[in-house]
Amino acid sequence: MSLLETLQKKPLIGDGAMGTMLYANGVFINTCYEQLCLTQPNLIERIHRDYVQAGADLIETNTFGANRLKLETHGIADQLEAINRTAVHLARNVAGPTTYILGSVGPLLQSDQLFSDRHTSELEHLFHEQIALLADENVDAIQLETFTHVDEAELGEEYEEERGSNSDGDQHYSDMHPEQWTNEDGEAFKYDYDREVQSNQNAVKVVNYYFYMFQTSFLTLAISQFLTQ
Repeated sequence: MSLLETLQKKPLIGDGAMGTMLYANGVFINTCYEQLCLTQPNLIERIHRDYVQAGADLIETNTFGANRLKLETHGIADQLEAINRTAVHLARNVAGPTTYILGSVGPLLQSDQLFSDRHTSELEHLFHEQIALLADENVDAIQLETFTHVDEAELGEEYEEERGSNSDGDQHYSDMHPEQWTNEDGEAFKYDYDREVQSNQNAVKVVNYYFYMFQTSFLTLAISQFLTQ
């Protein structure tokens, strides 16, 4: 059953942060976490495995910053393809029969940078480069996450729509966005699957996740418990 079909039937549990677990395992923040797919693959696999064994239905590839712009800051832009492809393989090695793999794609701009139309062409090229590799490895979805600029995130989504509309076959893309937000208890949260286009069998189903209200609820609960101790 595809990811979108499963989401229409039941909620799914996602994994936690990769970076937090890497730091907990002694990897300092000045390290390129994505390069660990090549230099410490056993560590990446172990973290994926721990999440699967804990009950995660969705696991994200270790590719949040695996784009050319971010990798260039570490002098390893030439490893972009190897990192993205290996990241998917590592996640797939430990995935269970009902585990879905999400290709993680993070922002290109820093949070304090202003988005401008003059960025569009360059950003589109950088997004296309990474997303195409993840899609070619048949991830179940691309997860665009932790974007400060909505316009920047939309560039990634637009590429997926373009990729789907220019290909043939019977597998589909779908945008998923909330028709209704949750309350603090996470109630009344549902999706509107409103656009579907055809793509080839090697393409990826695109899903936008909106879990801000859930995260806020969990944070509020954690603070409340702390204050009452």
